[in-house]
Amino acid sequence: MKRRRRKFPKHTHTVFIIITVLIFIFTVFAVWTDKAVRPVASMQAEHFSLLTTNEVIEKATA
Repeated sequence: MKRRRRKFPKHTHTVFIIITVLIFIFTVFAVWTDKAVRPVASMQAEHFSLLTTNEVIEKATA
């Protein structure tokens, strides 16, 4: 007796392609945002550390 192969609905392939494209777009957007934000965040962290250092030194000497 021959078994019938179960056929997937046609829209299953389309849904898979759409989900794959959306994941790809999200990944590209995340990487792009990271590259844009990282230098600014680094500068802000450096500025904050300098301010904090100066405040601590002022309090210690006063």
